[in-house]
Amino acid sequence: MDFWLWLIGLIVVVGAYALWSLWKAQAHPAQILLRQATSMNWVVAGEAKKTGYRIVRLTREDEEAVISYKTCDVLLIRPHLPLTFGDFIELERWLALEEERAEEEEEDEQLKEFRLFFREFERIIALHGYFEELMSAQGTDEQFSIASMKLQRAGFFARKTPDTVAALVIKALAQYDKSREGSLEFLAKHEKDYQLEAARHGDASGEYNRAGKPTKDVVTPQDDADMARCRLLAEQGNSTAQSMLGVFYASGDGVPQNYAEALKWLRLAADQGDANAQVFLASMYKSGEGVPQNDAEALKWYRLAADQGNAHAQVLLGMIYGSGDGVIQNDAEALTWFRLASDQGDASAQSMLGKVFAEGWYSHRRDYVEAKKWYHLAADQGDATAQITLGGMSYLGRGAPQDYAEAAKWYRLAADQGNADGLRMLGTLHDKGHGVPQDDAEATRYFRLAADQGDASAQYLLGTKYQQGQSVPQNYAEALKLYRLAADQGERHAQLALGLMYANGRGVLQDYIQAYKWCSLSVAQDNQIAEKFLEIVSSRMTPAQIAEARKLAREWKPTAK
Repeated sequence: MDFWLWLIGLIVVVGAYALWSLWKAQAHPAQILLRQATSMNWVVAGEAKKTGYRIVRLTREDEEAVISYKTCDVLLIRPHLPLTFGDFIELERWLALEEERAEEEEEDEQLKEFRLFFREFERIIALHGYFEELMSAQGTDEQFSIASMKLQRAGFFARKTPDTVAALVIKALAQYDKSREGSLEFLAKHEKDYQLEAARHGDASGEYNRAGKPTKDVVTPQDDADMARCRLLAEQGNSTAQSMLGVFYASGDGVPQNYAEALKWLRLAADQGDANAQVFLASMYKSGEGVPQNDAEALKWYRLAADQGNAHAQVLLGMIYGSGDGVIQNDAEALTWFRLASDQGDASAQSMLGKVFAEGWYSHRRDYVEAKKWYHLAADQGDATAQITLGGMSYLGRGAPQDYAEAAKWYRLAADQGNADGLRMLGTLHDKGHGVPQDDAEATRYFRLAADQGDASAQYLLGTKYQQGQSVPQNYAEALKLYRLAADQGERHAQLALGLMYANGRGVLQDYIQAYKWCSLSVAQDNQIAEKFLEIVSSRMTPAQIAEARKLAREWKPTAK
């Protein structure tokens, strides 16, 4: 009898637990959103689960949205720039307003072309098996979602093919799990490149509105409706919107610059624990931009963000403690923050640790082997600075035997990203035939690519090609122009070369005063060769001319590239 009572009791308990679990699952806010969506004719198109999150993707005609079980909100993916809503009722109201506005604006051919471009992009992503992964990333990471969508629009206006843009997004997805920040930086870099290219095509300086149409009235990625939406969410207490609005006011993007408003919104977001707002607020106090400069206040906000695991804040704290900028210098504290950021896969922190060991900072003995380990971790994520450093270490034989081919590999990886140092160094290798075939034409091509970015050393090297007539027709005027560009930035070899051009009257009228000025500026930077030429030039000048030349040298100020 007791056994049957025990069994009946067990059945009742298990049944009650099952019913409770079922009720709990159905009562989950995300489940309520899902039922709400299906009642509005949204159809479930896929689901993704990973440790820590679950998302459901829904579609309705040309519209697509994602429900996040972690944040319990709705992210509208298309046809507009991703926007977050509290529920589908709020989303439907917004879509209705957009539809009313769309009826007032006749859709032009370019917008139709963009929609076709977007559909082809999605088809290519799906063809390569990355569609679900892309939807998961967009559904759980609003920053990634916006960055990937902005890249697509920028690629369209830069006249790129859908498969070219899709290849970049796939690369960003492949990098995402290793380094989220690196993935976002990768997308932002290529978006900027495409914007510049679009500007050259005359597409409104690369600026776009939410529908993907270029417009001269847009100064930020948001149009008036998005800015109003951002303000509404901020006033409702959304910390992300408050942070964005604060940044807009601080930078003057889309609204008149107003530091008081910026500070108000950033503080509201920071007080809610928004790490991005805390970092931006800290940077304002650190630089004294819009607020009285205050190292203690900056340190407070950096630490709050860093304690939440914000890698950028951790790197900045490491730099502050390492340099003793506004705090008591503390080597151990600096290393602690760099390591915390590095452990998250932050490439800039890994590169900084590489520099610590390469330069023997913070009471560490110089250790090139350990330095290369950290530089490799950063370089493998695409960090161009680390790639350049590894190239230099291989070229000089630091931490391993000298290897020009290895140096060329790392310089090429940086050059492929458009890095000026990588382009210049690859040109130098071709110029000398180190690790690559000797080729004056290739050297000149790489020097030109770097010089076009304002790299002073590359401008000087390209100038020598024109002066000597190597792989280009000899042209003193062009050499003089390039030397001046580099010399104005403080490049000491270019300053000497420019001085000699004036002394010898090549490409310019002979002028010993200018010759003395530029040679003396080069001497001031410990260019011993320039000292000998300065003696020769001064021997041909009067005391009055020398006094005038020295005055010009004292008044000279370097220019930014």
